[in-house]
Amino acid sequence: MLIRKDTQTRFPIRLVSASGSGVTGVTPAMISDGTSTARVTWVKGDGSITAVTLVQNTNFFEVSATKCPGLYHIVLPSFLTNIAGHCQLAAFPAATQFLGSVYTGTIDIIYTGSPLRIPVRLVSITGAGVAAVTPPGLTDGTTVGNVTLVKADGTFASIALTANVNWFEISATKAPGLYHVLVPASALSVLGNTDLFILPTGAAFIQQDIRSEINQIGFDSSGSGQPAIIQLTRVIDARTIEIVFDRPVIEAQATIAANYFIALDEGVVQILPVSKATKITDFHYEIICSRQVMDTPYEVTVSNVNGQSPPLG
Repeated sequence: MLIRKDTQTRFPIRLVSASGSGVTGVTPAMISDGTSTARVTWVKGDGSITAVTLVQNTNFFEVSATKCPGLYHIVLPSFLTNIAGHCQLAAFPAATQFLGSVYTGTIDIIYTGSPLRIPVRLVSITGAGVAAVTPPGLTDGTTVGNVTLVKADGTFASIALTANVNWFEISATKAPGLYHVLVPASALSVLGNTDLFILPTGAAFIQQDIRSEINQIGFDSSGSGQPAIIQLTRVIDARTIEIVFDRPVIEAQATIAANYFIALDEGVVQILPVSKATKITDFHYEIICSRQVMDTPYEVTVSNVNGQSPPLG
């Protein structure tokens, strides 16, 4: 699930029985974070955890017991979505009404040449989270304490793990079986999805293949003054478009609305005039344009916007 940073969001979870059927009629009193009822645990991209207290029909909603049995929404306030990266929500039963689980989302990950935490949940053959796993309990198939990260181009990197340095157990009580692997920037150099393979040295947990949902953006490390290139566009609403450049850009240039051109796909005529451009980060901007038409493909181009000095790399 993709979540926009610093924005209140409804986080969907599906509560199921041991047979896989959706469980209806669940109330906050039937949910636990491992220490208290009516609470779940929220894990941010930096590994910090927050207890979220649930209130029926305020921030906890059953969508439809008939049409979507087992589907619930938890409303997360904007202060819980303030860290970009992979996030997790851990929800467990106060008794045995449903199976406990950890759900993963992604908050506006734009790869900037920094290490990234990738969440891993280690489970037993029964699906229960396995706590207290340390690097000696892991292997990449040849070396104990290592895991394998497969890049989008098929090449792979072996990552040596050290407890509390690049291998972290989040909480054996509130999120049993949930760990974070801090992946170095050098292993995140290829655009596209990555896979993290984790093998057990014994039988403590079953083999895991974790697909990272990151939108990896490779930034140009050339000098300042080079023209910026749009790496990613995303529609926020009918009049707002998110722009991500291939490098940090000069704000005085990137905030000029006339530097953006929106045409029909492969067209040459400006269709949607841009009225405003706002900086979100050094390489991330939002533009306001005329109202878009649903199901119509557009092409956004930029001119007269150059990279900063020094660039990220």
